[in-house]
Amino acid sequence: MSTNRPLCPTPTRSTATSIPAPRRAVATARSLASEASSLRRFTAARLSGWHLSEHEHDAAVLITGELLANAVQHGRSRMRLSLDLYPRLLCISVVDYGSRRARQDGCQDLGCPGNPRSTDPDEHGRGLAIVEALAEWVCFVLGESDCHVRAAVRLSTWAFPGRVTVDGGGA
Repeated sequence: MSTNRPLCPTPTRSTATSIPAPRRAVATARSLASEASSLRRFTAARLSGWHLSEHEHDAAVLITGELLANAVQHGRSRMRLSLDLYPRLLCISVVDYGSRRARQDGCQDLGCPGNPRSTDPDEHGRGLAIVEALAEWVCFVLGESDCHVRAAVRLSTWAFPGRVTVDGGGA
């Protein structure tokens, strides 16, 4: 799994009319550990209603928790969580807003291009190694006033109950 992708892949809606637009959940909070915990519970509750398998649900909640922990550590004011459910893919996005110095330090931990991740696993980066192991892909975009991290979980089944499955099964 490579984190050195120049751009984050963005799932697009197929031109086929049977593919629905994504379901979306968005929440914003202050960059505090207690708020990250609340957003993790928000994620678990939302995903429970989206009919993911237990394994995919647990992986997505773990990924979200790790990305939120990074946002708390490196962000300075607030963070935004977005969950986008496509028929066979769940995209998790966390944006943290902070000072330039905080973003540069965070970029070191994230292993952004030009800033390789610290080689000492006791120092930082174990959470992102977990994210990389569980996610289909992970990407990082460092902006002027934010750091945007996206990860995707590939879903084993069609995520929209009552729709025709990709594998050709019935509704």
